[in-house]
Amino acid sequence: MKDKKQPLVRLDAADKAILDSLSEQTGESSPKVLHKALSRYKKEMFFERLNRGYSNLKESPENWAIEQADRKLFESSIGDGIDGLA
Repeated sequence: MKDKKQPLVRLDAADKAILDSLSEQTGESSPKVLHKALSRYKKEMFFERLNRGYSNLKESPENWAIEQADRKLFESSIGDGIDGLA
């Protein structure tokens, strides 16, 4: 099996100290801590964009009314007798 080359990431001293501290506190490797932090940041960015999209949608009364009508349509499907998609 070939060794995977790990990419190098430059960190300033303050960020490296934070990463080392978090690694020590959690008992996890620095790459694992960094992965978790990036995953959390990615999720945060997703929800920020989602919220911004809904805010933009609400700025148009016509488009917001369409969204609300769609929600009502889907809410009524809950009692349609069809089981989940499992």
